[in-house]
Amino acid sequence: MGLFNRLIGESHSDEDKQEINTFEPIIIDIQDVANELKTVASVNGVSPKFVDFNLLEVSTRYKLKDEPEWTELKEGQLEIFDDDAFFLNPDLAIEQHFKIEIFDTRSQPETIALPKLTLGANKNLTRVVATVKKGFDIRYSSDFEERFIEAINKKKVRAKILVGIREATMQREVKRISSLIRINNAITEDITFIVMQGIEPVAPVDDNFIEHYKKKIKSEDPNGRVDYS
Repeated sequence: MGLFNRLIGESHSDEDKQEINTFEPIIIDIQDVANELKTVASVNGVSPKFVDFNLLEVSTRYKLKDEPEWTELKEGQLEIFDDDAFFLNPDLAIEQHFKIEIFDTRSQPETIALPKLTLGANKNLTRVVATVKKGFDIRYSSDFEERFIEAINKKKVRAKILVGIREATMQREVKRISSLIRINNAITEDITFIVMQGIEPVAPVDDNFIEHYKKKIKSEDPNGRVDYS
């Protein structure tokens, strides 16, 4: 019996060594989500690869330079930024806060895997694109569109890219990709599409060009003709 008990004890000891220490979900309102995820991982002594979050709510507000107060916007009011002139206003400031639930991925139930997804942007962050990697064993689910959009938004939040703003193209493309997967259970080639389309800033007019234009105006005769001789 002594040997048996020792064997049982050793077995239990091995199991204890393999015990996984996870942390309880945390709900927080934050701006810098990526930094907060690193902090949670450090405080709980877990690898950052096991720390993820659910995006529960996005709060958006804006303010023009001469306005004393911020204007809070609801989700359905974000179309105000579709106006190019308003969006390009140099005095416009936009701020977003995120209510998130941070959790340990090892304590969560398994879900149907989404296609692999990457984000890329130009240097001015005025054009953000997503690339969906090809795959031949992708399962469709009725909540695919909702989960896929959340996956895109989570990547945008981590990268400090505005969420829910100027996303009309993204919404259309997600529906198209959802239809492809529902019919084929596969993506036969990589698909790249726009997830946020801003506006490239207009380059300032060169001072030499302006001076040349002024001289041209001065050299015109009463009939608007210029002597190029």
